[in-house]
Amino acid sequence: MKKIATTLYVQASQIMTDFYGDIPYEEGCNPTILTPKFNTGQEVYELMIKDLDDALSKDLKVSKGAVPGKDDFIFLGNMTLWKKFANTLKLKIYIRQSEKNKAISDSGIASLLNDPNVSFLDTDAAESNFTGSPNYENPLFEFNYKLNTRTNIRMSRTLGQFLTDKADPRKDPFIYWNPANTSPKAYVFQDQGNYDVNSSLGYAKGPTNSSIPAVIYDGAKKPVYLLSLEESLFLQAEALERIGLSGKTKYDAAIVENFRKNGINSTTANSFISGTYAYPETGTFDEKLEAIIVQKWVASFPENGFEAFFEKNRTDYPRTSPVAQNISSYVGGQFAFSASPDVVVPYGTFPKRIPYPLSERNYNPNTPELQAATVKIWWNK
Repeated sequence: MKKIATTLYVQASQIMTDFYGDIPYEEGCNPTILTPKFNTGQEVYELMIKDLDDALSKDLKVSKGAVPGKDDFIFLGNMTLWKKFANTLKLKIYIRQSEKNKAISDSGIASLLNDPNVSFLDTDAAESNFTGSPNYENPLFEFNYKLNTRTNIRMSRTLGQFLTDKADPRKDPFIYWNPANTSPKAYVFQDQGNYDVNSSLGYAKGPTNSSIPAVIYDGAKKPVYLLSLEESLFLQAEALERIGLSGKTKYDAAIVENFRKNGINSTTANSFISGTYAYPETGTFDEKLEAIIVQKWVASFPENGFEAFFEKNRTDYPRTSPVAQNISSYVGGQFAFSASPDVVVPYGTFPKRIPYPLSERNYNPNTPELQAATVKIWWNK
């Protein structure tokens, strides 16, 4: 069905264009075109909105063909939820260009929020039918644990120290703990990028026993989120603030939902949204935006960190640490430059994009000129 296909195509394209910039959006899925032409990132954004509007305008009552059901792994054929998913993607696309195309962004956000016929995701857009059997498992679990590489993903001090400093109970479900070990739990965090020595920064080789995300060990049945309920709520919170309304209710609901997903009761969650994570209602827009983006960053752990990467580039939140993570004054949650001598960008810079792979450059003459990883995506002001 067009609405489903278009929504999934736009969801995937949004991630691709935010990573690479220019992508072959219009010709990329045409099997008769082996060397598709690339659209600029800004063109892709315009085309995604156009395609979503077209799909949303279709009258399902006159639709022909089989009705989606169990073959729809996301919503089991519930077209109301697909419509909400499409609307939420539109909201994300408008928000993502807020710092570059403010007029278009503000107008698009207002048109969505002020339309009584528009509603946004109030559940997860996720594939959640994993059974735990071979080839029917969460991909992050299957490709790390089953390939015996489960030790290659470690807990960074960026998030680990943040959760520790805030006494955030999500630290326990986030981090694997061998039940054969004795209590109390011991958490070891890896300074960002420190898997080797960088003596110029005063580093010795990082710990080999750093904590491992729980999903690597016990995430066989964990859903894959295309767009989580928390992300939908955080997007709505920011959108409301951008048109002069309060985002507090949506912000609070997003935090409560992420606590719930991680097995933490609403009483505990409510204590945090009224205390440590209280929304800065009387603060400036930037203070509210920081609160929203930092909590969205936490809630994107572990598989959807790419959205945190995009939002850091767009908003510069979470903040960048003025010191390396081996310095006692380091503040948990602040991004630090990689301590590894093998980084592909100079120390003191962050990557902004993924360069095109060699296979694309070798076989498609339409591939744009290779850009350095530090070159900003078009919406990154």
